[in-house]
Amino acid sequence: MTSAVPRSSRTDGTYAVLLRRVRIPAAGVGVFTTLGVAALYLLPLGDSAGWLLQRMPLTAGVALATTIVTAVLGLGVAPLAAHHGRTLDRVLHGVVLGGQVVPALWVGLALSTVLMATPAGVSTVRYIPVMESATGWLVSLAIPVAALTLGSAAALARQLAQSSAVLLESDLVLTQLSRGLPAGYVFRRHVMRHALPAGASLLALHFLGLFVSILALDAVVVHELDPASLPAQNPEPSIALIAGVSVIVVASVVYLAQRAHLGFLRARGTAL
Repeated sequence: MTSAVPRSSRTDGTYAVLLRRVRIPAAGVGVFTTLGVAALYLLPLGDSAGWLLQRMPLTAGVALATTIVTAVLGLGVAPLAAHHGRTLDRVLHGVVLGGQVVPALWVGLALSTVLMATPAGVSTVRYIPVMESATGWLVSLAIPVAALTLGSAAALARQLAQSSAVLLESDLVLTQLSRGLPAGYVFRRHVMRHALPAGASLLALHFLGLFVSILALDAVVVHELDPASLPAQNPEPSIALIAGVSVIVVASVVYLAQRAHLGFLRARGTAL
């Protein structure tokens, strides 16, 4: 028996599902490309090895610690988001937006304070370079990093809840729940392990994005405050810089093309 659904409706459904499947990877690639190109232009191109090695331990430590906190919070809230539906999803959506807006505003104010030479008493937002004071550096980053961590945790919880929505209605999960097993245990045991791959990419994006962003911000602020403290930069773009930008752009295009192709095939199968 043929389906009564018009072909145009199936096609519209195919592209709607495709858009949902490709939207998050596309956003991730866009962020990675922007951060990568910015880092290649802003970080010192001369004796950069020593410059990076001085800052990598603390920067990577903060990025790793916030990634762990993001994973713990996201995994803890995901079962609640899966069972409480739209109400909690709206709250998490607001937290995600806050995690995007607050760091962006903070970085804008911090850079304007440095670039416009605003007196310290006028602006309360100030970035302290990591090599100037490690404690002051951590304190200055507390607000944007906390907001970004909470936003990433909320995004992780939403993604895991949405990925596991179908699994929650499976016969195995319903049978386990009917036997009186705790919903949180069933979710972690039979649902979470199948939904974790979707969250792993978000955690990787959080770690790399925060790591590169802090390094780029530190390079800009240090250069404006004390240009002599940075290694000498090449006056013209080097071959390594051009090659690096080219690799990032080509890799991004190839990755998006592969994701779009796979997403189209899966979406077509779902819609049909």
